[in-house]
This record gives sequence, C-alpha cells and structure tokens, in this order.
Amino acid sequence: MTLDGSPFPTADSAPASWDAIPEAAKIQIMLVIGFLEYWGEANMDKHYMRGGKPGDFPDFDSKKIPGGALNLFDPFGWSKKMTSAKKETRLVAELNNGRLAMIGIMGFVAANAVEGFGKHSYFIQGKRQCFLSVLCACLCW
Repeated sequence: MTLDGSPFPTADSAPASWDAIPEAAKIQIMLVIGFLEYWGEANMDKHYMRGGKPGDFPDFDSKKIPGGALNLFDPFGWSKKMTSAKKETRLVAELNNGRLAMIGIMGFVAANAVEGFGKHSYFIQGKRQCFLSVLCACLCW
C-alpha cells in the first residue's frame, strides 16, 4: 500500500508497472539510486576499471552523512570477527545462490516464451514438463 492508503498498482508488464506507480515514488527511486551511484564513484580509491576491486562498495562515513548510516554490507559488523576461511566459504555459497537464482529466473522466462504458457501458468496448470525441454523449445523457437 502506498503512503496515501491506496493499494499497489497491478500491471501485466514491467513498463506498465513503472507507469502505474506514483510520480513521487519514481523520484524517490531515482534519488536513492543516484545517491548510491554518486557515493560509489566519489569515495573509491581506485575505480574498478582502473585496477580497483569490482563490487567493493565504499563504507558510509559518519563524518559526511549527518547522523551516520549503516553500511550496505555487514551493517552491524558481524563479519569483522570471522576468519578469512569462513568468509571465503560464505562468498562461494553466496555466488552459488546467485547462480541458482538466475537459473530459476530463466525458467520463468522460458515458460513465458513457450506458446500456450501464460504468466506463471507453467506452475498453475500443473504441467510436469522438464525445465530443459522448455528451455530447448525456447532456444529452437
């Protein structure tokens, strides 16, 4: 529900969803993303295209942000006490979870691309087709 009490808009596609949300919400999204982009570019020692570390977002500095702010990664400082081996294990697990999520998203995309399957009907109709057969049908289409 939005701040004025109206329910979230519903739409059939991402562009229609973007068009349906209030203008104030669009401005808020743009400002937050713009701030994060500015902070990431302005406070890095080396840009990742010039030898910096990709994905390394600089911590928020309480001297520059009034009242301070929680950092995006490890906002409560729980990983500071972890050993480097445990951090490496958790990094590998996180990468594998992200890869599995991408495979799952591709399943939804493939199901939507096959004729006869509508929005999420792949699961609703109880079809028991293999993901690979759907993916192959999309690739051959």
